[in-house]
Amino acid sequence: MSSRADRRTADTSPSPPRAEALERLALAPSHLDAQAGEDRYVSVAPLGRGGMGEVGACRDRHLGRVVAVKRLLGDLVGDATGTARFVREARIQAQLEHAAIVPVYELAEAGGVPYLTMKRVEGETLERVIERLAGGNEDASGAYPRRRLLSALGTVCLAVDYAHARGVVHRDLKPSNLMLGDYGEVFVLDWGVALVNARDEARAVSLLGEPRGIRFDGGAATSEGGATTAGAAGTPRYMAPEQLGGDAEVDARADVYALGAILFEILTLEPLHRAASLEERHASPDADVRVVAGRDIPAELLAICERATARNPDERFASARSMFEAIDRFLAGEQNRELYRASAKQHASAAVVAAERATSVGASALDERERAMREVGRALALDPDNADALRVLIGLLADPPPRAPDEVNALLETRARRAVTDLTPAAAAAYLCFLVLAPVVWWMGVRSYALATISALLVLLTGALTFFGGRRPGAPRLGPALVASTVTITITATMFGPYTFVPALTALNTVFFVTQLDRRGAVVAGALGCVPILLPALLSAAGALPPTYAFDGDRMCTAAWMHGLRAGSTELFLIAASVGMVVVGAILAGRFRELLASAERRLAVHAWQLERLVPRRGVKRGLGRD
Repeated sequence: MSSRADRRTADTSPSPPRAEALERLALAPSHLDAQAGEDRYVSVAPLGRGGMGEVGACRDRHLGRVVAVKRLLGDLVGDATGTARFVREARIQAQLEHAAIVPVYELAEAGGVPYLTMKRVEGETLERVIERLAGGNEDASGAYPRRRLLSALGTVCLAVDYAHARGVVHRDLKPSNLMLGDYGEVFVLDWGVALVNARDEARAVSLLGEPRGIRFDGGAATSEGGATTAGAAGTPRYMAPEQLGGDAEVDARADVYALGAILFEILTLEPLHRAASLEERHASPDADVRVVAGRDIPAELLAICERATARNPDERFASARSMFEAIDRFLAGEQNRELYRASAKQHASAAVVAAERATSVGASALDERERAMREVGRALALDPDNADALRVLIGLLADPPPRAPDEVNALLETRARRAVTDLTPAAAAAYLCFLVLAPVVWWMGVRSYALATISALLVLLTGALTFFGGRRPGAPRLGPALVASTVTITITATMFGPYTFVPALTALNTVFFVTQLDRRGAVVAGALGCVPILLPALLSAAGALPPTYAFDGDRMCTAAWMHGLRAGSTELFLIAASVGMVVVGAILAGRFRELLASAERRLAVHAWQLERLVPRRGVKRGLGRD
């Protein structure tokens, strides 16, 4: 307990009446002054042991509370340097009156052993918390989310900045020296190797004087005394590069480096440096904070960590407060992100409900599906990692509605009209190409000029109906062209009969119309495609038409009605017509293939875009693939 004179020296400012009364009461002679050391403090339980002292929980018999009592280790008792360092630590810590620095109540000695009393703090060290998190402890994950640890580190930054403003550099900041309480308390422990500006330390000694019962050389307690010189103190894993050299000048930026190393450990659950000794740190003084592949760490935090641990002190944060402000800005943004996630959760819940309703067959199923997609979009816009929204999205994409929406039907109809518009000019040109063979047909010899004329006119009519039917605005009108082409091919059967040349021609014609008409029109086109073959055969079998084919032994003779069948010209016609059908068929098939490939390409692009809509970690890749 300090003397009355010491107290007056320490506080010369006028005090309010209540404060004066309390001070008179504290300084008044009392039988309590006779009880000191082990008489006043009753040991309760050991708390820990360090290189210079051991700490235990003791009950203060005067005030009836439990405090922490730190006593100088037995082998250092009587050692001037050890005693000076012990007293120095107590005085440094006592001057730093901050909520995150454990307050010192008393510095005295009992039985020749120096001791100090301070507030007993309860909780877990950050080192222990990180060990539990790294081990996958679920309780620790729930109790210490990253936001809480970052907030605690921000409090440490402010406490350290407070110390820096008073000329004190901690020099041994590390997770084991940071205590996290159960009620949000954060404490910076162990100021035993702190470096203090000599002027500030001398001023502190002059103000406080020597503690009662302890004598030591004031010079030995300065920043140059004992083991407190720059470069000789600290923990290798957290020491700044300039701390590694004993003659280097260490300032507040060394603590900033240690804070950056602690931040790295909070983010990765691994130390920035793995060196266990100074020799190992000298061998590898640098570390890349961005070697964190596969970890979900925000870029802002990595940037803070990288700046704080820069090798050049001038490139670090100018102060611990600057580092706090950077962390605080991130946490402010994180708070907004939490609000976004909460809002996203509401939209995702609404999407789940709408998606369940969309599975019904009712008339409102499409409306519910549309509502579900809107809610999914809103949820993913606010939180791209929302699991419920991702599940709904993938479910909706994987299970399309049984009935296509009206918008989809309209789009398909528009594209079908466009396909007809693209193909009909080529089909019309193919019909008209048969007129090119008119001289060859004339050369074959015409038996029925009426049939030949009608056939030529029907070819012209079919080409015109195909061309203009496909070019009409709105839905294409290819029905008349289908009928005209069927009649034309049927009359063509009078040239060589229904079994020669006609089957190939009618098959090509049928394929074209089936691909251009709707389902009902395709059925009609298929049925009409059989007419040029069946109708002449039936009429000939019924005697309504003269027979086209005559059989003599193993020979089949063709009797043409419209033309004569001269050698040379007939062969030329059949060759040219057959080659023409192959070429026309290849052209139409190639155009069909282009249209199909274009549609498939559009689907693939849509699938690719949908894959990018969903985060890589949110769903297995491969939308739209077999």
